[in-house]
Amino acid sequence: MLNSTEVLKWLREILICRNKFLLKNKECAAVGSAIPICRQAHTKLEVCLYMFLWSPDIEAVLVAMSCFRSLCEEADIRCGIDEVSVHNFLPNYNTFLEFASVSNMMSLGRAALQKRVMALLRRIEHPTPGNTEAWEDTYAKWEQATKLILNFPKTKLEDGQVTESLHKTIVKRRMSHVSGGGSIDLADTDSLQEWINMTGFLSALGGVCLQHRSNVGLVTYSPPMGPVNERKGSVISMVSTEGNAETPVSKFLDRLLSLMVCNNEKVGIQIRTNIKDLVGLELSPALYSMLFNKMKNNISKFFDSQGQVLLNDTNTQFVEQTITILKNLLDNHTEGSSEHLGQASLETMMLNLVR
Repeated sequence: MLNSTEVLKWLREILICRNKFLLKNKECAAVGSAIPICRQAHTKLEVCLYMFLWSPDIEAVLVAMSCFRSLCEEADIRCGIDEVSVHNFLPNYNTFLEFASVSNMMSLGRAALQKRVMALLRRIEHPTPGNTEAWEDTYAKWEQATKLILNFPKTKLEDGQVTESLHKTIVKRRMSHVSGGGSIDLADTDSLQEWINMTGFLSALGGVCLQHRSNVGLVTYSPPMGPVNERKGSVISMVSTEGNAETPVSKFLDRLLSLMVCNNEKVGIQIRTNIKDLVGLELSPALYSMLFNKMKNNISKFFDSQGQVLLNDTNTQFVEQTITILKNLLDNHTEGSSEHLGQASLETMMLNLVR
């Protein structure tokens, strides 16, 4: 039985052949590209490639990244005839090219490759149907995986309870084909690694999803207008207005904060360590403001009505994790993060931490 990586390789060959065909017929390469079914196909293709980026299989990640080159080549061909900017066809063209260039680095280990993937995901500037759908689909899988991991080894899977996921790791095949009941075996490290990769993916790409939520009525991509300094400010204002608990991004951050004090006997330490590192080092800068507000609200609950500190192990652990995350964010802030850090209000939270 072929695994998903082999199927992805076939897809890459199809994309290469398609571009050869378009190049051979470039005078009519753009015909039909705007009709709904073609736009839907392009969206699904983007979703597929994005979601392979969090696979625990290094080869699958590299193949997916190489496929982004074909998307860029297609944009070059389609836009070359009408002399239209490739960014009109592929808004995140530049970052896709960077993904393609990294795909040639076969010597990268799993951790180094994922770190590079997350760095590039943070550079995704424009929300598209593809990247927002990929984020939301990944979030749904991540929530399901989180519950299963936290309930290990108590989880019993009923027939049909868990559908087959994109990446067919050993655990996921077991989850898909168990009938009558069974348990997840975390001895297979790929299952936990996939969860870690998904967490990093959601953290790094979450800022774009937040932008999409604030422009949910838009159907087509429209390039940002006005001076650069004005456009930068718009992202920050969106963050402050989209912090309600109903958005998936907000729910994701709430879940991350709860996992900062995970006390699961089997995987608690691993989860706490990875959450601390991923939030502190890989989170999209556009989410800083929302994260800090949630941290501040949580810490404010650690005091009674008289302002006395409510001492317990969970509260202490949360404060320690928060301090480490803040230190990482301030010491290792990424490209474009300074403006978001500058807009965040940390005074109240810092005072409570000192207390």
